[in-house]
Amino acid sequence: MKNIYNKRNKNKTGFTCLLFSLLIFAGCNVGDKQPLFSNDVDTLLQHSARLDSIIKADSIRYRLELNRIKKEADSRVDSIEKLYKSHKKTAVAGTYYVVLGSFHNPGYAEDYANKMRKLGFDGNIIKTDNGFNLVTASSHNNFKSAKGALFAARSSASVDAWIYVQK
Repeated sequence: MKNIYNKRNKNKTGFTCLLFSLLIFAGCNVGDKQPLFSNDVDTLLQHSARLDSIIKADSIRYRLELNRIKKEADSRVDSIEKLYKSHKKTAVAGTYYVVLGSFHNPGYAEDYANKMRKLGFDGNIIKTDNGFNLVTASSHNNFKSAKGALFAARSSASVDAWIYVQK
């Protein structure tokens, strides 16, 4: 009896494995794919050609974008050069000022200018269109000399000194 029971279990187990395998591979497309080295179409050449076309398209897009960026940068540089050249032509003597302080109240500006004169600076006051009174350390004909004086003013009078360009 034991022998018959084992045979039935083996048959059931084998049938169950066969049924399970059919269910799993029934929905699979394993046999539908074309073999890797087929005589009809060489899939590696197709794949390589597809990748080459993608690379060419990407390189064309990259070059177009790069050219657009270069043109934009060139136009910005040109506009900056034009602005610089026009400013250079219109600049007159004494238009670059090293400013030590800026005040709305003219009395405060005058007091600060007196203190700066005692330290050896010009201490002139320039009135701006927006209502500020600028106390200057010095005036210059060009930006380079104003920049040099700016460092000297920052080290001895005011770390907040800056350059004002009067138009």
